[in-house]
Amino acid sequence: MLKELGKYKEQLLSLFKSDKNIRRLLLSQTTSADTGTTETELDSYIVPHLYVKPSTPLNGCYLYFDTAVSGMDGAVKTMQITLQTICSADQLTLTEDIPDTYGLRYDILADYVSSILCPATKEEARNRLKQFGIGIPSLQKTEHFTEDNMFGHVLIYTLPAFGRSV
Repeated sequence: MLKELGKYKEQLLSLFKSDKNIRRLLLSQTTSADTGTTETELDSYIVPHLYVKPSTPLNGCYLYFDTAVSGMDGAVKTMQITLQTICSADQLTLTEDIPDTYGLRYDILADYVSSILCPATKEEARNRLKQFGIGIPSLQKTEHFTEDNMFGHVLIYTLPAFGRSV
């Protein structure tokens, strides 16, 4: 059952890294965003574990996430996805306008993540069901994230899944 934690992380990492909006938002803070950024560089901004205070301060905008099993009821378990959309103080505002987005950079990143996890169209929702089991992630709560010069959101989603491998 705990193998699924890693499988969910791999699925989430793939979804986030392949999203053009997330890529553009995270990589626009680097000079290589327009010149074909490597996956290695993207790996430094989309991290499959929760934030750990580094020995040297971070500058930029980041997406941290982790998975857990938050409950079991017979053959159905409840998976939990915790996401942190955080930015350093110098990266809070965007230098360009992105149509139909509002707030600070971490607000926009949280909105992009939410649109991936909870798609608006039925077809996308069906695809998400195929990836995650028997349910679509549901936002349970949001919290503020503040630590040193880092600010953002903590988003907690849950979703039902069969008590077997994904």
